[in-house]
Amino acid sequence: MFDMDSLTIDLPIRDMRKILNKVMKKRKKWALDVLNNMVRAYQWINPLTNEQLIAGF
Repeated sequence: MFDMDSLTIDLPIRDMRKILNKVMKKRKKWALDVLNNMVRAYQWINPLTNEQLIAGF
């Protein structure tokens, strides 16, 4: 069963933003090495276009 109230159709980069925010909040600071590793891993699984990357960051 799907909860239709919580479903959204948005840019794929939104996934990355949500994940990054959660990870960095737990770390209590932004870490560029963690950010780079996460973006590389995300790109390997779900490649984003340059336009999508620019829109997200």
